[in-house]
Amino acid sequence: MKDITGNKYGKLTVSGKAGKNKEGRVKWLCVCDCGGSGTYYKNNLDAGRNHCGCEANKKPNLSHGLRYHELYSIWSSMMNRCENPKSKDFSNYGGRGIKVCARWKNVRLFIEDMHPRPDGMSIDRIDNDLGYTAQNCRWANKSTQMINRRITSRLSCGESVSEIAKKMGVDSRTIYMRKYRGWTDDEIINGKSKAEK
Repeated sequence: MKDITGNKYGKLTVSGKAGKNKEGRVKWLCVCDCGGSGTYYKNNLDAGRNHCGCEANKKPNLSHGLRYHELYSIWSSMMNRCENPKSKDFSNYGGRGIKVCARWKNVRLFIEDMHPRPDGMSIDRIDNDLGYTAQNCRWANKSTQMINRRITSRLSCGESVSEIAKKMGVDSRTIYMRKYRGWTDDEIINGKSKAEK
């Protein structure tokens, strides 16, 4: 079965496989532009299934009851830039492999993990090479986010921060902090700055 993840059918964007039925037919999880979601067979999508049902009532699908939650727009934007190839930001996110974890494709679970949001903060990935998960995300102010974006995610040896951190047995944040403090790549890998010797 061809992988149709990322394909757009009207208002529905395919997020990934959602299992199979008893006959082995693949079901696909789709997120609607209105915020609703559901599972569909490819033949239904090809035949014109292009919304979650919201168009039938000419209003957003509010079945999850969270359309107006303070974190809903953050979740929706995150899903759009990672899952929708037509998004203007897709090339910097989904296009380079940044994904939303399976748990967070459910808006209710995203809110459960990330609520409450401190005033003035926005969602930030600790390691820019990794996707959106509870372990890799935090609430951060603009200055923290700018520092995180400026620091290269790949060292001169060609390995990513996450790869180096895994080898060293430390958190990626440790590597980023050393980089921010001006340590050279060799010092980062050796775990000791000459300035501190």
